[in-house]
Amino acid sequence: MYAKVDKSKYKKVTSYVYAATITGNLLAAVCSQALVSWDLMNYRDLHYLTLGSTALALIVSLFLPSVSKSIYFHNQSEGNYSSSSELFNANNGVTGDLKKPSFKRQKLSTRQKWSNAYRMLWIDFKLAYSNSYVLKWSIWWAVATGGYYQITNYVQALWDVVAEESDSKLYNGAVDATHRLISM
Repeated sequence: MYAKVDKSKYKKVTSYVYAATITGNLLAAVCSQALVSWDLMNYRDLHYLTLGSTALALIVSLFLPSVSKSIYFHNQSEGNYSSSSELFNANNGVTGDLKKPSFKRQKLSTRQKWSNAYRMLWIDFKLAYSNSYVLKWSIWWAVATGGYYQITNYVQALWDVVAEESDSKLYNGAVDATHRLISM
C-alpha cells in the first residue's frame, strides 16, 4: 500500500489501516460473541469460520493490482551503484527524506536485481537503526506487542478455566469488543 501512495500521505494511510484493523477486530468480537451466545455456532465452528475468512482474504489479496514500482524492485532507474558504503556515507546523518541512490543505466539480470535489493535493504536497516530514537521505539514496540499477545493468550486460557468452573455464559467476545472500542 505504501508503494502506491505518496510519502506525504503515509500518516493518513497508516491511520486508515490502523482504524480498519481495530474495526475488523471489534466486529469479529461482536459477531463471535453474538453467534456463541445465541447458540448459532460453537467455538469449533468459529475456528472454521476464522480459517475460511483468512483463506478468503488471501484469495482476494492475490487479485489486488500489483505494484508497478518499488523502492527495492521494479525501479525504473534500476542499476548498479558503485558501492553500498558510498551510498551509506552519502545518506548518513541526513534527516527527513533520504537521498536516492544514483544508478548507472544498464540492463540487470534477476540475480543482480535481487542482490541490489538486499544491499539496499541492508543499507536502510543500518540507517534506521543507527538512529537512537528509532532503536528505542522499535524495542519498546516489540516489548509492548509481545506483552499484549502474552496477556491476550493467557486471558483466553483463563476463560476456559472459568467455563469449566461455572455453567454461566462466557463473555470473552464482549470483553474483547469492549477493549477494541475503548482503544479506538
